[in-house]
Amino acid sequence: LLMSQANQLILNRQFGPQELAIFGLSFQIIMFIRLLFAQILRLVTPSIAQVTKQVATKPAIVKKKLLQYCGLNFIIGVAIVLPVYFLTPWLINNFIGVQYLPALPVLNVLYIWSLLFGMAIIINQFLIGLHKQRFFFISSLVFGLISLVLAELFIQEYKAMGAALSML
Repeated sequence: LLMSQANQLILNRQFGPQELAIFGLSFQIIMFIRLLFAQILRLVTPSIAQVTKQVATKPAIVKKKLLQYCGLNFIIGVAIVLPVYFLTPWLINNFIGVQYLPALPVLNVLYIWSLLFGMAIIINQFLIGLHKQRFFFISSLVFGLISLVLAELFIQEYKAMGAALSML
């Protein structure tokens, strides 16, 4: 959320409300998808906690389950994203307004981001279960800072699409 807010501030400062509205609409649609991903995570979290308890006795199982959960999350994510991908142009055209059709390319990048973010949430749950919070915090901080730098660079060049690319 902090990254999306930073992107919105940069967009508003450099290009104004039109680009901000395009990014905002795109991000609202993606937040709906992310809510569905959160429900998937809610279902898997107890299993992740159970698996990470076995790290001392069965480390190979932890790696296997990590790959399985990430793969399953990706497949379910594709099943969520594909209908939204095909319905969104129709919804924007018929209900929101044709002036928001430039949000479609921004959404395409954010769809990829949401699929990767879904897997990252699973990985982060494993890190927490394995008591690697420090690594989780440091990696989040480093990639957040990289995203901020990329946002400043990409937004100047690509506007709302640049904001989505910096999130990715």
